[in-house]
Amino acid sequence: MATKKQTQGIGRERVLSATANLPDRQREAIRWLHGYMDEKKLSLKALAKVMRCSDSSLSQLFSGKYPASLDNFVSGIEDLRKVEGQRTTVGKIDFVETSLSKQIFKCCKASLTYQRIVFIFGDSQIGKTRALEEFARRNADVVLVRMPEGGTLGDLLHEMATALGISPEYSSTQLKRRIKAAFDDRMTLIVDEVHQCFVAKGGASRLRSIEFIREVYDRTKCGVVLSGTNLFRDEIQQGRHRLLLEQIDLRSIATLQLPDRPSTKDLAAFAAAHGLAQAKGDAANLQKAIIKQHRLSRWLAVLQAATRVAKGRGENMDWQHVLDAHAGLETLEKI
Repeated sequence: MATKKQTQGIGRERVLSATANLPDRQREAIRWLHGYMDEKKLSLKALAKVMRCSDSSLSQLFSGKYPASLDNFVSGIEDLRKVEGQRTTVGKIDFVETSLSKQIFKCCKASLTYQRIVFIFGDSQIGKTRALEEFARRNADVVLVRMPEGGTLGDLLHEMATALGISPEYSSTQLKRRIKAAFDDRMTLIVDEVHQCFVAKGGASRLRSIEFIREVYDRTKCGVVLSGTNLFRDEIQQGRHRLLLEQIDLRSIATLQLPDRPSTKDLAAFAAAHGLAQAKGDAANLQKAIIKQHRLSRWLAVLQAATRVAKGRGENMDWQHVLDAHAGLETLEKI
């Protein structure tokens, strides 16, 4: 997962603080622009050229010290955002919106609307992480972090600090304070792979990570989305720490249980994104076999390989390219 980093000394934490009391439109636009600068790895001077303004004006904007009305600046940001949104959809298959991703988006929005915690459960390779990443990309007030392997609080604080543009070199006490100060009731915290807290031994000590997330929620009333495999669900419902986990469960408003495999409708959406009709015959059998054995990510890799086969032949994509691409990938497994 890509994380936000400090840029030109203007970290995300500073921008969050400087924009905290702005109207929603201004706040969201400025935060998006700062995230855009980080994502594109632009200097303040380079971004100023894009925005057709001075770098000092941008510095003032991100620091909450811009001396004039923000209306024109915000309109310019929205124009840039619209252009960038159009560019991502031309000649590139990046994110395919499906019924599953729409459900995930709806739950993420509900967590903020009702200022409660939402759980998303589902085994690996179903598409939940990619949907969460896309939701965060589209919404500047979302902070997305992945629970580190082992699930320790120290590692989680490091991940959250990095996502917020806070130096991870601070002490744990200082990190906790600064992280909590960075959130408010118009933001959403998404923590993916929460099951990592229960994979290794010593689960009780790793509950400190979940307790800290609960504390962030209690102090700020931000939206919180906790996503993990069914192991996380089982720990809440019947694990040996279920009485401790009850405290965070009581703060939830919704639970989304994802299916084991993508629906026929969603598979058709992935096919359509590659210019294909719904799979039939040999293609449908291949799709079913790969999804059953290797899950969605392998199938998407086959579709991607097929686009390269079609391009190499100078032909329009069809299901024969998919069958040929799969045959070619199978030869790799036999080496």
